[in-house]
Amino acid sequence: MNVKLYIQKNIFFYFLLLFIGFGGFIFPLIWPQVQGFYALVAFAALAGFCVAAYIFYIKTTNRQLVCPVGSDCNAVVNSKYGKFLGIPLEYLGMLYYSFIVVSYVGLIFYSYMVPIWALALLVLASFGGFLFSLYLLVAQAFLLRKWCIWCLLSAMLSTLIFVASIVSLPALVSALGAVSPVLLAMQFIGYAIGLGSATSATFLFVRFLRDFKLSETELNIVRGISELSWLGLALVFMNKLALYVTDLAYHPAGIEVLFAKMASLFVVAISAAVLLIILAPYLSMVPFTESAKPSLFTQVRRYSFVAGSIALSSWYFSFAMEFVEEISFVAVIIIYAWYTIAAIGIGLLAEKALIKKA
Repeated sequence: MNVKLYIQKNIFFYFLLLFIGFGGFIFPLIWPQVQGFYALVAFAALAGFCVAAYIFYIKTTNRQLVCPVGSDCNAVVNSKYGKFLGIPLEYLGMLYYSFIVVSYVGLIFYSYMVPIWALALLVLASFGGFLFSLYLLVAQAFLLRKWCIWCLLSAMLSTLIFVASIVSLPALVSALGAVSPVLLAMQFIGYAIGLGSATSATFLFVRFLRDFKLSETELNIVRGISELSWLGLALVFMNKLALYVTDLAYHPAGIEVLFAKMASLFVVAISAAVLLIILAPYLSMVPFTESAKPSLFTQVRRYSFVAGSIALSSWYFSFAMEFVEEISFVAVIIIYAWYTIAAIGIGLLAEKALIKKA
C-alpha cells in the first residue's frame, strides 16, 4: 500500500510567522541600542498582524480554520469569545498590530522626536494587548476547554511585544541592572521548566514504548508535557536578552558568545516545532517494530528520534553554557556542532536498539 504523509499547507505559513515574529531577536543582538528592540517589536507585531489577517481571511471566505496540531481552532475562533463588544477579535487584532508596527517603525527612525510620555503610552497599549491575550488564554483553558494554536501564537507575540517594549524604554534599560538577580533567577526557572518538561516527555515516551506502540492517549500526554517547554524557552530567551542589555556596558564584546549560546535555543525551538507540529500527529500510527520493507512511517519514526535528540541535547547544552564564561565564538560553534552530531547518533542508535528489542 502506497502511503503518503500529508502536511497541511498552513503549517508552512505557521512556521513562516514564527520565523518573522521571533526572528526579530537578532536585532537587539546586532543593534544593542533601543532601536534594536524597536525592530524586535515591529517584527513581532508584523507576524501578529498576519495571524489576525489570516483568521479574517478564513472567516470571510467561509473556510475551516485547520489547526496544524489537531486542536479545534475553528470552534475557538467562532465561539462567543471570538468577539469583544460585538467586534470580531480579528478586526481588533489587525488594528492593534498595525498600530504597533507603524509606531515602532517610526521610532526606529525618529525616536529623538518622540517624548517619553508617548513611549509610555505605547507601553501601556502593549500592556493592554498582553492582558487581553491573557484573558483569551483563560477563556480557552477554563471556559471553552479547547485550544487554538493560532491564538496561542498571537498570545506569545503580544507577550513578546509587551516585554520588549518595556525593555526598550531608555529609563528602564538602566533600571534593569538593579533587578539583574531577579532576571537571572527567572532565567534559571525557565531552564527548570524547559529542561524538566523535555526530559519528562522523553522519559514517558520511552516508557510508553514498552509495548512497542504509542496510543493516542499516551501521545497526548507526551505532547502536553512537551508543550510546557515553550514557556521555559520564552523565559530563558527574554531574561537572557535583558541580562545581555544590562551587562553590555561591562562586556561590549560579549555579543558573539551570546549569539552562539542562543543559537542552541533557536535549534531547540525549530526541532521542537518540527517534532510537535509535523511529526507528532502521526506517531500513533508509526510501527515501533522491525519492518521488512521501509515505509513512510518508518521514516517518521526515525525523524522523530532525531528531532527529539536534537531538542533535548540542545536544552542541556544551552544550560551547561551558562556556567562557561571565557570561550570564543568559534569554539562554541565547533563544540556544539560535534555535540549535536553525537546526539543524533545516539538517537539513531536508540531507535535501532528499540526495533531490535521488538
